[in-house]
Amino acid sequence: MTVARGSVIRSGNVFKGVDQLSIGEHAYIGSWNFFTAGAEFASTCGPAKLTVRASASITGRHYFDCSGGVSIGAFSTIAGLRSTILSHGIDVTENEQRALPVTIGDYCLVGSNCTILAGAALPARSVLAAGAVLVRVSDRAVVPAGLYAGVPARLKGSTEGGYFSRTERSVAPKS
Repeated sequence: MTVARGSVIRSGNVFKGVDQLSIGEHAYIGSWNFFTAGAEFASTCGPAKLTVRASASITGRHYFDCSGGVSIGAFSTIAGLRSTILSHGIDVTENEQRALPVTIGDYCLVGSNCTILAGAALPARSVLAAGAVLVRVSDRAVVPAGLYAGVPARLKGSTEGGYFSRTERSVAPKS
């Protein structure tokens, strides 16, 4: 376990079955999150990993299945509450469970009550709108940055603004 300088992990979090935990400088994990992994995936996927890069934030009351690995990019925010990240699922074609990594790029914003499924990747400088479901796309697909919304999440527009170029973790309240 590595927790870098200036990082904060609030009370009430549960870490169960996560083999490797890496929290970057000035990262923030709010209260009442649940981080877990299935031991049955260790032989095929390796150790269950959670990586929260520098200045990333996870608010409260989210669920993370880290069986296939979860990586949250620098300056990204898992906002609101009740989002679920699942890094394993059932492959109905092969009739087996599989664990695949989930990647949230740098400077991303994930809204409340989102679901992110095994193998999904949110490109850097993107927003996943509240209630969206992000699924895995083809390994060969180029996925552009932007605003993603819907079930399944589709590119709806571009993203611009100070959030995507800030140099400090916090998002300032409106004055």
